[in-house]
Amino acid sequence: MEILLLSVGGLAFFGLLIWLLSFYWRRIIDKNITVHFRAAESITEHDQLPSEWIEEINHKVGSTAHTLFGFRKLSGVALMLEKIDATMRFFDEGSFYADDTAKQILLSELADARKRIEQMSWEEVLLEHNQIRNLT
Repeated sequence: MEILLLSVGGLAFFGLLIWLLSFYWRRIIDKNITVHFRAAESITEHDQLPSEWIEEINHKVGSTAHTLFGFRKLSGVALMLEKIDATMRFFDEGSFYADDTAKQILLSELADARKRIEQMSWEEVLLEHNQIRNLT
């Protein structure tokens, strides 16, 4: 009888643990998807970089990162390009589109934003972001 109660209790605990892990896993996935869609909307519909990205990168600019070959100074533009690249990969690998044309349009607009940011300094990115934010 005790063994039966222990096994039922163990199964209940294991089931609860699996349910909690799946709940949090779904929340992480939902958040990741939402972040990429909001970023794409901000870039393509409003012609501005996401404010969350600007704030996050601003905290990292000027600090150093440890790499395999030593340390490197973090550049705001390089970090922004990494974020744009990650968003492009997300949409390139995803199947969120009604047709291939919609996918190509979105990726093209993100690539245009990437090319524009590549030509700017971090100070220019911040200035542009603040000017756009002040207009809205």
